[in-house]
Amino acid sequence: MIANYRSSEAAYDTAKAIEDDGGTAIPLQADVSDPAEVETMRDRVHELASPVDVLVNNAGITVDKTFSNMTREDWQRMIDVNLGGVFNCTNAFFDDIRERVWDP
Repeated sequence: MIANYRSSEAAYDTAKAIEDDGGTAIPLQADVSDPAEVETMRDRVHELASPVDVLVNNAGITVDKTFSNMTREDWQRMIDVNLGGVFNCTNAFFDDIRERVWDP
């Protein structure tokens, strides 16, 4: 399993828990809102492991402000991570999943 992270402590804790249960986990850092970082992460996944069978898009952030105090930049950052991250990761790993899971 590859665990993408923003917080290394949580990612390494997750990897350790998986390994303690007999699995294999590799933490990789990438900002999912940045397509170039996601492509680099995809390349790294291909170097370290097999192509992806399953992708779990679970990156998400929130801005702890009321709407009236939220700035345009706050809003855009949430959209970039919460929606853009899904697009970027799915786009980067789509061919892996299609080739390995879908029966043409």
